[in-house]
Amino acid sequence: MPTYVAHVLIGVGITVAIWLLTDDGWPGLIIGAVLAAALWLMLRIGPVAEGEEPGVRATGYLATGVVGVALGYAFFRIGDGNGVWWSVGFILAALVLPVGTSAVRR
Repeated sequence: MPTYVAHVLIGVGITVAIWLLTDDGWPGLIIGAVLAAALWLMLRIGPVAEGEEPGVRATGYLATGVVGVALGYAFFRIGDGNGVWWSVGFILAALVLPVGTSAVRR
């Protein structure tokens, strides 16, 4: 399976998970799609800042997406159902997981 197909499927999974967990209709779908794309972009740009080749591994995208959905949902519930709080979980996941995986690689 080509890499882009895996990335699209993971992005769709993140979008649907946020949509179902938000339970707010189409705004949850938009939030999920934007965050899935933003997460992929954060993972794509991250290695460039460290001087490495740009690229997103499907397993890294999946793991970061799962952590982002879990953290985002926790912040979403703590934030009294405000959809803006989803982004906090995704930003934290994109910061923590790639740093951890690059430390393990070295």
